[in-house]
Amino acid sequence: MKLIEDERQHYVANAKALGDSTALVHDFENVYAALTPCIEIPPSEPQKMAVVSMIYLLVFCRRQLTIGVLTLMRSYRADSLLHLRRAIETCAFAVRICKHPDLATVWANGGASDDAYAAYRKAFRPRDVFPPDPDHEQPLSILKERYDLCSTLMHGGVFGMAGQFETTPESFRLEFFDLPPDHSLFSVLWQMLDTHKEMLHFFGRVFDPHTNDQMAAWKVRLNAVEAKLAVHGQRWTPVILNHTKAFPLNP
Repeated sequence: MKLIEDERQHYVANAKALGDSTALVHDFENVYAALTPCIEIPPSEPQKMAVVSMIYLLVFCRRQLTIGVLTLMRSYRADSLLHLRRAIETCAFAVRICKHPDLATVWANGGASDDAYAAYRKAFRPRDVFPPDPDHEQPLSILKERYDLCSTLMHGGVFGMAGQFETTPESFRLEFFDLPPDHSLFSVLWQMLDTHKEMLHFFGRVFDPHTNDQMAAWKVRLNAVEAKLAVHGQRWTPVILNHTKAFPLNP
């Protein structure tokens, strides 16, 4: 199919534009993968169920990073943010379960029946997952802002679909690819990785009471990748600032 070849060409061109910055994606994937061996399952409930559920959420979050970046590299900008939104929500669920271990069972049983699904929806409402109270950590506020932005772009409104259409007084055309030839490859990738950086810090905190002696080395590894991202962010800044920014850059 022509679409498959077009995606391949976009991927090759975007990888060339990013250069060695593509290695950042593998670095973040490896930090995600390195956390699971640090985790020890507690022997008793409800903590046991909570930790098992949070591991599922951690692994799913890593998947959203991989799929999101792959989608962006194929030049689907808005679609890539669907996966970032899912990752943010997934991480926030883990934070909520960490604070309220009994909710792990509610989360895990959400598909068992209509009543169970209603209980799950009630327990994980956005206002509770991102609570506006003193228990609401500042980094979680950052995640909420990015969650809201991704939500705006994922729906079938003008913001989510604007990049897919080309119109003139005489014609109307749907475009499959909505990544413009400006700063967006860099700014969207930075926003994705910076958001996953924040999420990894949260996962480190929720698992910290349930980890072995490898956790200290994992935190050093995360800090090293965070520093590497900052270096690449500074390198991307001139590219981004020469155009109208889609996202604020604040490495």
